[in-house]
Amino acid sequence: MDFQEPYLRAYFSALGLEDVEFVHTELTHAPVMPFLAQFRDAHEASRTAALDAVEALATRVPAETPAA
Repeated sequence: MDFQEPYLRAYFSALGLEDVEFVHTELTHAPVMPFLAQFRDAHEASRTAALDAVEALATRVPAETPAA
C-alpha cells in the first residue's frame, strides 16, 4: 500500500503545486539484502525504467529563468 504518494500530493497541493509527477522504482533493497538476490535483475529493470522516466520528464520542463 502506498501512503507516501497520496500524502505528498496533498502536501504539494496545499502549497499550490498541482502538476506533480511521481516516478517509482521497485525492489530497492534487492542489491543489498542477500535474501532478495533473486530479484536483482527485476530491480535493475525497474531502476532503469525509472531513470528513463525522469529523463523524459526533464526534457518536458521548459528552460526558463525566474522573473527578477
